[in-house]
Amino acid sequence: MNEEKTPAYKRIWEADFSGCQFPSAKKMKCLLCAKIRLNPSSSECQAYDRKPDSIYYENADCPHFERGRNEDALFWINGYVDLSKEPYTPRQDDTPPEGWEEINVQYCGEDWRDKV
Repeated sequence: MNEEKTPAYKRIWEADFSGCQFPSAKKMKCLLCAKIRLNPSSSECQAYDRKPDSIYYENADCPHFERGRNEDALFWINGYVDLSKEPYTPRQDDTPPEGWEEINVQYCGEDWRDKV
């Protein structure tokens, strides 16, 4: 298949993604929830067939939130910090699992607080 490089094709491609919203898994309460199915940024969980946009994009509180195991939360935090190279900062209303600061130090360095 030939890749198109015309200006019109480029405009169409860019127009498709303008205004798109992407969830931030590190800011979603789903990161610490026991009801996630695939991963925290997935639109599916055990409480909803499809998460409401307020939870998915605006990081709103979920009425079905149920705190998961600390090991699971650390697994997801470790993965997201490793991939993004940005430190994890817990939401104001969350109590993060023990060990989240060590993950930030491991992947972002000792001065991770300066990057927040």
